[in-house]
Amino acid sequence: MKTLKLLIAAAVLAGVSTLAFAGPGPDWLARAEKERAAARAQAAAAQAATQPKTEAAPPVVACTNCSCGAMKKS
Repeated sequence: MKTLKLLIAAAVLAGVSTLAFAGPGPDWLARAEKERAAARAQAAAAQAATQPKTEAAPPVVACTNCSCGAMKKS
């Protein structure tokens, strides 16, 4: 009975320690982040290309007497 408990404990410990180190390596994480950054930049460029180009509004000039926005010709 004691041997069985010891074997089960060893198997559980081996399984937990194996799972603790599992996962992608740092080179894969760096490559994935670089790909995500490139995809974000490409999406931003595509969105900027689809935005309509608007012209700037002419400057607003107010008349000197009443500040109404209509320029009086003299």
